[in-house]
Amino acid sequence: MIITARGGELPLRVEEGDLRMLETTTRAFRALDYRCGGGVCRAPLAALGSWTMVLRKGSVPPRLRRRLCRDLADLHNLRAWTEFDSGHDESALRSFDVAAELATEAGDHDLLADIRYRRGRLRLQNGAVDEALAEFEQGQVAARRGRSALAQAILSRPTRRGPGPCGRTSPPRCGTWAGRPTRSRPARQRLRGRCSSTRTTSPR
Repeated sequence: MIITARGGELPLRVEEGDLRMLETTTRAFRALDYRCGGGVCRAPLAALGSWTMVLRKGSVPPRLRRRLCRDLADLHNLRAWTEFDSGHDESALRSFDVAAELATEAGDHDLLADIRYRRGRLRLQNGAVDEALAEFEQGQVAARRGRSALAQAILSRPTRRGPGPCGRTSPPRCGTWAGRPTRSRPARQRLRGRCSSTRTTSPR
């Protein structure tokens, strides 16, 4: 925020350089998440919350508004996935909600479909089959409005599956469109051990 002579606050003026920094930050954390798992990224991503709030409340030129919303949605989607990966499901759902709201504002149907798919994965992991299928169905609606044929194919798969063991729907596999393939817990723990000395840089 900018402090005026009278002590009031003016919103930050968001420029293209801010968006490039946001996009670079998201790519860096996504790569780290892929290598080491969500537990390594969750706390640093949470610490970026105040920065993303300043950007969201900032003064944005109309030509950059949709891009800003899309970039913030992408970051919150990644944050939610790392929270889910590290066992913080309620926090993950809240972050998914923010991501979905921003993706809707940006008009990015493919990203919204991705968010719905991930929310469905969380619900399915917790045995909430009906809620998971509802998320997948909403994801299909978004995917049909988007441009990704792969998104439509992945999201249509869960609803075509019959009940799995113990009457539960078999979890869909996570493809390259919706995120990194799910690793087993021991494999992720081994990777995290290798990455224990990794340092991440938060934007100034």
